[in-house]
Amino acid sequence: MLERLKPVASSGKVKAETIQKCVADLNRIAETFRKTGGVHVAAVYRADGTMLAFAEDVGRHNAVDKAVGKSALKSALFSECFLALSGRLSADIVLKAARVGIPIVASIAAALNSGIEVAKKANLTLIGFVRGKRMNVYNAAERILS
Repeated sequence: MLERLKPVASSGKVKAETIQKCVADLNRIAETFRKTGGVHVAAVYRADGTMLAFAEDVGRHNAVDKAVGKSALKSALFSECFLALSGRLSADIVLKAARVGIPIVASIAAALNSGIEVAKKANLTLIGFVRGKRMNVYNAAERILS
C-alpha cells in the first residue's frame, strides 16, 4: 500500500493562525457535535481560510470522505487546500488526504505514530493538538508560516 504512495507535490503555505482559527471554528459550526458530542467533524479549507466543504458523521473516516467529496464536486484544487478535523490522525486518515493531494492535515486530536509515518512517506504536513495558539507539527513544517 505505502510502496505505491506518491509524495504530495505542493509548495503551498498556510499561516499558523489561519489553521488555528479554522480548527477552532469546527466546534462553533458543528451543531450536531455540540448537541450530542457523538460525531466527528471535518472540513476542507483554502489556504486563506475559506471553507469549501464541511461534514459531520459518527465516523471520522466518513466525515473526511464527505468533506473531501463535497470539495471534489466543487472542483477544488486540493494542492492549495488543507483538511481540518476533530478525530485522531491515523494512517488511514492521512492516506485519504495524500491520495487526493491535500498537503496539510490538522486536527484538534492526537496524531498516531501510524499517521506520522504515512505523512513522512507522503511529504504531507501533519498537525495535531491544534488548540488555541498551540499546535504540534509532526512533518513538513516548512508549509506553515508563523
